[in-house]
Amino acid sequence: MFTAIHSLNLLIPDSTMKNYKRTTAYFLITLLAAWFSVGCGKGDSPREVAESFLSSFGSGDYSRAKDYGTEETDRMMDMLIGFKKMSPDSSFEELKFEIVSERVEGDVATVMYKPSGSADQPAPLTLIQEDGKWLVSMNKESLNAGAGEALEIGGASKESGS
Repeated sequence: MFTAIHSLNLLIPDSTMKNYKRTTAYFLITLLAAWFSVGCGKGDSPREVAESFLSSFGSGDYSRAKDYGTEETDRMMDMLIGFKKMSPDSSFEELKFEIVSERVEGDVATVMYKPSGSADQPAPLTLIQEDGKWLVSMNKESLNAGAGEALEIGGASKESGS
């Protein structure tokens, strides 16, 4: 009994089959390396995490912003989700932010950001590295220290009666 593979081996010379196997192995290794570098590298830097967080935050998608934060940040986002539910949709205006600088010192990074096109002073966004992953670390104290003003907690409110 000959199997299809065995029959194929009879038709193709050994040197060609070895080259085919070697080429296939190299291709698979290259494909896996590319997959891991894209999959593991996405969002790894503090700047990329901060950009993703600020984009979600600025659009009012606090649930998605939670994906980029520590447990404490999650609690802050839950609070903002509650505030957003209590306010009318018309009171929210989307915000865009720009990253001004990034400083990494060990497992702590500080990303300075400000609203896009603003002349305001940049505000700090602290990130910490947990299990090799950068996460936004936000708590009540950091909001009171000035980050809340730059983030305009709850989104930018449209003033009425102007």
